[in-house]
Amino acid sequence: MNSVNKNNTFENLIFILIITNIFLGKYIENLLIFNYPLNQLILIILLFKIKFIQIIKDFLINIKYGDVLFFYLLFSFIQLFFYTIENGIFALRDGLYIINFLYLFIGYYYSVNCNFNRLKNLFKIIIFLSFIYIFLNIIDYESPIKLISVLGNSYNLINYGNLSIACSLSILILTIYHERSLKDYILIIILILFSIIILQQRVIYLIYFILFIYLLKLKIITLANSILNILLLFLLLLLFITLDFTIKGRLDVFNFNFLMDHFLSIFTPIINDEYSTLNYQGSVNDRLNWWSEIINKSFSTVKLFIIGNGFGMRVIDFSSVNILIREPHNMLLTIIARQGYLGLSLFIIIQFLFFKTFISKINLVKNAKDFNQSFKTLLILFGYILITISMSTGTSILNKSGISIPYYLFWGMIIGYNKKLK
Repeated sequence: MNSVNKNNTFENLIFILIITNIFLGKYIENLLIFNYPLNQLILIILLFKIKFIQIIKDFLINIKYGDVLFFYLLFSFIQLFFYTIENGIFALRDGLYIINFLYLFIGYYYSVNCNFNRLKNLFKIIIFLSFIYIFLNIIDYESPIKLISVLGNSYNLINYGNLSIACSLSILILTIYHERSLKDYILIIILILFSIIILQQRVIYLIYFILFIYLLKLKIITLANSILNILLLFLLLLLFITLDFTIKGRLDVFNFNFLMDHFLSIFTPIINDEYSTLNYQGSVNDRLNWWSEIINKSFSTVKLFIIGNGFGMRVIDFSSVNILIREPHNMLLTIIARQGYLGLSLFIIIQFLFFKTFISKINLVKNAKDFNQSFKTLLILFGYILITISMSTGTSILNKSGISIPYYLFWGMIIGYNKKLK
């Protein structure tokens, strides 16, 4: 009985950790307890709770690529250790994508020791909170709700990047658990319209395209039905524009011209430089300049090429709208700048090996008694990973704890589920 209660407590803690990071974003990322970041304090507590040395040994033994993963973590933490001595706390901030990697083992422990299919309850909470946030955004758009930290710093309750992920994930959950009801269709349409009209992030188009291909490939949706649904959505957008509703989104008033300009600005300056005028918070041209600078710099010395510039200093010297920029708004380029092409190669190899593990688990789960539920859960966990990878093209996404913590937890859960079936 005590073991069951302990596992339930651990499950609930993991649920709270995921939900607060997805929905409270920068507030939780910057929340300090005794001058230490809360997310990383929780990581240390959880690692001791699960007897992390034994769990890491078990993890590395039970996967075929344990040596590669061990070498990457050893290389990364040695780098982080020495640059922290040299550059102080900023090195730890820059290395969050490495520190949060340890949540992989927490997710693995969850899958091996807890009820995997209880994650369905987490998915229901995510959908519910997504609509609560949509409602709060609509009623308090002109004066957004603020959260005040113990240091007096102010953060918006609604973070558009995190809300984009929450909306995309909710759409994925509703589609995978789709019961072909009118309610599900309405909820999905509301989420899509809200993300396009209000959130106004270019990456959302990429996310929806990738999720569309993902669901089509898995035969969760059919091409014929998808075309009809896309046409219906397009007609709804045209109706909205024709009726001349005036709704101010994150960047501008939404109308047909904005929709076209916003979408075409993805391809700036390939099509026409005029579309870059829409990019108030870091234009496409700015990012291309940052990326070119980092790539050129990475070839300037052997050290920078192999192991990068390290942690604790800015990787770019540009500014955008009078705001100093620390990261290049692209996760892979962040890794190149900080860990060189050795770090990038190891990181990509590990992500690829994780992906192969996911494929093997999809094949393995077909023989499970709870096939239907487990299959859907695995698809949703991997769907979040796809959403995160999509966003990494436009931001250094894994340096945001609110996004990278669920990312690594979900990878750990997927990998741990393989052992669960043995």
